[in-house]
Amino acid sequence: MEQYNYVLKCYATFIATSSRRFICIEVEDTIDYEQPIDYKQLYAQAIEALRSKARYWFTHKEEAYISST
Repeated sequence: MEQYNYVLKCYATFIATSSRRFICIEVEDTIDYEQPIDYKQLYAQAIEALRSKARYWFTHKEEAYISST
């Protein structure tokens, strides 16, 4: 079986919660999909983003644009 390696530009990824809500985040670096996820670090970063009041919702203007396309 042949194996191919591709370099693809990823602009965003989606994080889903158990309540079917999605958060769109911008990917700022490459994603190493071969390493296991460090969930402790992942949750620590998510908590820090919430505590620093990082915006995780779309504005009304963004919602209108998304709905129109």
